[in-house]
Amino acid sequence: MAAQWRIVEALAQEQSIFRRLAQFISRTLGTATCQDPTVILSHVLLGSRENAEDSRLLNVLGITHICNCATQVGNSFEGEFIYLKLNLHDAQDEELIPHFQTVSKFIKRVERLRGRVLIHCISGVSRSPALLVAYLMIDKKMPLLEAYNMVKRKRHIVQPNQAFRLQLAKYELMLFGASSVATTPDKDWNFYAWNEVKNQREARRK
Repeated sequence: MAAQWRIVEALAQEQSIFRRLAQFISRTLGTATCQDPTVILSHVLLGSRENAEDSRLLNVLGITHICNCATQVGNSFEGEFIYLKLNLHDAQDEELIPHFQTVSKFIKRVERLRGRVLIHCISGVSRSPALLVAYLMIDKKMPLLEAYNMVKRKRHIVQPNQAFRLQLAKYELMLFGASSVATTPDKDWNFYAWNEVKNQREARRK
């Protein structure tokens, strides 16, 4: 039994060494490997599956709540943190809009309780950033372009898939009756599906 424990401890140490090495490579080369959670607001951090599975890191960061946006990822620490679990795929046919209000209310409650939430998917690139941007629009009344650029500026690897960006653009129209991304030169908002929506709106106004 003692020998088995020594093997387990050795493996844990080895994993820790490799993790620290990966983090060093990440920070040195600017890659997304093992990226630390990104503080978006004082009560909201955006991160990855790896972050959500690191209980020591979560406790050091003062995380009280976790919004898990990935269907492939389980809730690793039920009973230790308060979870919102969304079984979402990073796919073109995934509907995010029905979850925007749910996520916004969850994060708003965390802020009211003076807690701290980690919102994550697999890499913190597509699903969770899109939902976080929706929260900023709903709760902080931020135009889409401002919210999107803020999140992307703080976490450079953010790149919601095209379908998610389209849903965010449509949702902004629903929320505010206007679009902040209709005329931007930003290439993230220059794609066929969104251009088609803009053209249809323009045609109706004529």
